[in-house]
Amino acid sequence: MPFEPSTPLGEASGAALLDGKLVAAGDSGQHGAYAIIDPDSGKTLEQGTLPLGDPATASDDLEGLSPWMGKLVGISSAGWIRVWQRTDKGFGLVDGPYAPGPIDLP
Repeated sequence: MPFEPSTPLGEASGAALLDGKLVAAGDSGQHGAYAIIDPDSGKTLEQGTLPLGDPATASDDLEGLSPWMGKLVGISSAGWIRVWQRTDKGFGLVDGPYAPGPIDLP
């Protein structure tokens, strides 16, 4: 079966299956860039930018994605969590960025 050789997303560092489609997100410096890819053909179905929230809180260095209860959860290299939900076009940030635990440990 033919498969696309690439997608226009530069340096993806996280990917997850969401609603039967592969969602890949860019690494640091990509500013939340994502692509939705057909897992059977490799064809890029959609491109956009994940809203990241306050840049002073957490960087755009997304390192992993996971589906959870119909949403997309991402973690940054420093451990900050973000949660997105599909909108009519793209994704909306519904939670985060937040730390998974206390950040002021002795």
